[in-house]
Amino acid sequence: MHKSSIKELIISLTEGWNLIAGPSGDVSIGWTYDPDSLIVPNTLFAYNATGYAETDVLSPGYGYWIRSFGEGEVSLSTILNENFSTLPLVEKRESDMNSITINGKKLYFGSSSISSKERLSYSLPPKPPATAKDIRFSNNSRLCLTDECIFELMNHDEPLYFECNIIDGQMWEIIDGNGKAFNCSDVQVL
Repeated sequence: MHKSSIKELIISLTEGWNLIAGPSGDVSIGWTYDPDSLIVPNTLFAYNATGYAETDVLSPGYGYWIRSFGEGEVSLSTILNENFSTLPLVEKRESDMNSITINGKKLYFGSSSISSKERLSYSLPPKPPATAKDIRFSNNSRLCLTDECIFELMNHDEPLYFECNIIDGQMWEIIDGNGKAFNCSDVQVL
C-alpha cells in the first residue's frame, strides 16, 4: 500500500469559530495564504490537559480551533511558498492592562483602548465539554473591559492559584460565589 502525504490544504472558513486540521506535516499558522485577511490574529487554539492553549503550529492528526472575520478560503502548506505571506500577530498589550493569572491561564481586565477588531484576538473557542478544564470571562474571552468582570471556571475541585498584576493603581477585588472578597494584589490560593 502506498502512503501519500498532503503538503498543502485549502480550508473553507465561515465567520466565527472553525474547527480545522492541518496537512501531513507541522505547519506554522504564519505560513498561511490568507489573501482576504480572514484569520483573526492570535486565535489558533489546541486543547490539552490544562485546557485551551494558544499555538502557532498545527501538527498532523490534531484538531484546532481558529476564528475567522468572514467566509472564504485559506491555504496551509508545509512548504513556505513565495505567494504566502506571514500573518500579522496582534501584539499583546500586557504592559498596558491589568491581569489575573489563574492556574497558569492569564486573563486581562480594566480599562484599555483596544479596538473592537483587536478584542477578537482575545476571544476563546466554544466552551469544552463539562468534564474539561477551562478559565475565561463570561463574555467568552480572555479580556474584560468593564468594572465588573465575571470569570467562569471549569476546574473540578482543584486548588485555584491566583496571581494579580494591577497596573492602573486601582484596588480590585475577587468575590467568590459565596460573596467573600479577596484583594487582587498578590498570589492567593482559594
